[in-house]
Amino acid sequence: MAPAQEISRESAEELKTIEKIKLVEIPVEPAAGKEITAQQEKPQIKLEKIAFAVEPADAEILINGDLKGKGNLSGLFAHGDTLNVLIRRENYVEKSMTISVEKDSGRFYTVTLQAKIIEVEISIKTTPNDARIFLADRRVGQGSYKGTFEAGSLISFRIEQDTYLPRTLDIEITPESGKLYEINLEREKRGISITATPEDAEITFKGNSIGVGSFTGEYPIGEKLSFQIVKENYIPQTLDIEITTDQARTYTVALEREQRNIVIEVFPGDARISLDGKILGRGSYSGRYPIGEKLTFQVIKSGFKTRILSIEVPQEEGKRFTLNLTEENREVTIRTNPDDAEIYLNGQVVGRGILTQKFPLSRRLTFKIIKPGYRDETLTINMAQAKSIAYVVTLKGKPIVSSKSIFDSAFTNRIAVTPDRLISADKKGNLYATNRTGEIVWQVNTANNPNENSFPVLIGNNVFFSGSDEFLILNSASGKILTRMNLDKDYSHLFGRRVVHFGQFALFPTNNSIRFINLYSGETMREIAVPGGTRMTPAVYNGKLLIVNQEGLFMVIDPTTEKVVQRIATKAVQPVALKIDTLDNRAYFAGRKGQVVCVDLEAGEVAWQRKLEAGKDIGIFHDLEAALGGVFAFADKSIYGFSLADGSPLFAPIRGVSSPPLYYALPSLLYYGSTSGELIAADTSGRIRKRLKVKGNITTRPYWDNGNLIVGTDSGELMVINPDFIE
Repeated sequence: MAPAQEISRESAEELKTIEKIKLVEIPVEPAAGKEITAQQEKPQIKLEKIAFAVEPADAEILINGDLKGKGNLSGLFAHGDTLNVLIRRENYVEKSMTISVEKDSGRFYTVTLQAKIIEVEISIKTTPNDARIFLADRRVGQGSYKGTFEAGSLISFRIEQDTYLPRTLDIEITPESGKLYEINLEREKRGISITATPEDAEITFKGNSIGVGSFTGEYPIGEKLSFQIVKENYIPQTLDIEITTDQARTYTVALEREQRNIVIEVFPGDARISLDGKILGRGSYSGRYPIGEKLTFQVIKSGFKTRILSIEVPQEEGKRFTLNLTEENREVTIRTNPDDAEIYLNGQVVGRGILTQKFPLSRRLTFKIIKPGYRDETLTINMAQAKSIAYVVTLKGKPIVSSKSIFDSAFTNRIAVTPDRLISADKKGNLYATNRTGEIVWQVNTANNPNENSFPVLIGNNVFFSGSDEFLILNSASGKILTRMNLDKDYSHLFGRRVVHFGQFALFPTNNSIRFINLYSGETMREIAVPGGTRMTPAVYNGKLLIVNQEGLFMVIDPTTEKVVQRIATKAVQPVALKIDTLDNRAYFAGRKGQVVCVDLEAGEVAWQRKLEAGKDIGIFHDLEAALGGVFAFADKSIYGFSLADGSPLFAPIRGVSSPPLYYALPSLLYYGSTSGELIAADTSGRIRKRLKVKGNITTRPYWDNGNLIVGTDSGELMVINPDFIE
């Protein structure tokens, strides 16, 4: 028996791939010297190596129906076996063979399967549905295509359409590749740019923000796009675009602001409202403007300062704006003559003597220039047309500064004057106090009725008034009665007898004495007897008391010792009421029968004495007026004038006189009232220089008050007269 063949390593590896391998026992030679028995002898198996290499490499190799491998197979097979070999692969033509294993039949088989011819159907559908389909540069369809191809081939389609990007479809034909191919062409794109104004406007597309102020993008040709451009307080805009074959395009969108109505109201109501030189209205204007727009209006009116109204249109609808013009001013200066005249405007004092002030050009001003004793003047200035800015107004003097009816009866003798009060008495014994404008401040009725010649006397802040029946002390400012006492016949003051101030006392004359009384209570502090009795009012001279008794004896009394220190006999018997007047160390007085006496106080003798009129006893009941121009007496409605030196008459008696006279040195004039209802100014020769008609007859001695004369009349009229303006 032939020895067994050695199995190569390659064959061993190949045999491992065989799913079923027959294992046969390989006989070996018996040991030397031994014999084999019949039981021990076995059949000897002989093997052949058979191998296969198949294309394609994944083709299956089946032997006797069993799959032994793919692509490559190698194995040992016993003699006598029959191998039914089948080589197969899907889509390939199967190949079968039968191999009888016998001696020297082992070999290596190379088998190549022939592919089956398989036809595969290909379908193409395009979007757009009119796209052209090309195969090998040949147009084979439009929108769709269907064709059959052999498996294993490689085909390439090209799909195109105007305004679309072409596509290539490469297909390797396999059974699996037979299907519908849907080809979507992309449109060609074109670039667009959007620029928005204002530059911070937002650009949106399909609800999404894609840019602020500007946007650049590409979109397919033919696509219709809608962009929104928005910004707060602006009217939104929509930009509709259809992409065309044109090259990239730029779009500009300018938003307009939302508009709001504004209302402008100006004062005065006829002022012009203009914008950019165009007049929009007068007094008021309304219009619509974009929100946020800055507007500058000009408001103009003649005589007013032009104003600018700058506004930024708000979000609020109908917002009102108001503007008041201020009048344009021009400075005016008004000077008055006299320089203390008051300047009035609209009833208010705006200046005294001079006014410098700015006034609106639109105004027509009427000034009134007033000074007591002067005629009022009116100055009217139309500020818009005024050619001058400086004015001088000269007042013409008005002789009657003021005239007020105070009493319903006549004033008596004299008026007492304080800086702010005029205090007087009437024929009924009533006291009145007025202010400087003539309004009554207080009034007191007394028991001294009738009152022939008594008048109030001022001492300090108090008023002293005595008459036929009672004596009063009052506060001059308020009229409050401080003391009131009845007077009997020995103490009554008739025809103008009155108290006289002496230091811290008032001298109260009685028929037989001079009392020293308290200035507030009227209480008698002490009393000095007057020898021979008297009806006069005492005078004070160099700390001494001067008095004349009923027999005409002139006496000088020392108030300290209460002694008569000097006696001078005169012809002035029974002097009544009047007070001795002194001038340059001389004393002047008169008797009841018309005797006027001058006593030289240094010499202690009578200097001269004269009768008012020879052969006539004319009673004198008023104080003499001794002044530089002479001595003047009022009696029997006449004025008499005498030389200071020797008593010689200065002029013939002036008749028809209603009041005692006042002499004023600068100029040297004598002022008095006439029974014909006039104020007369005469010189010391008796010649009348001026005369002024007044209401009623003057009954009081004129009182000189800072250039004016204060008088009262028999009709109860209180008058202030400027003698400089008497013509």
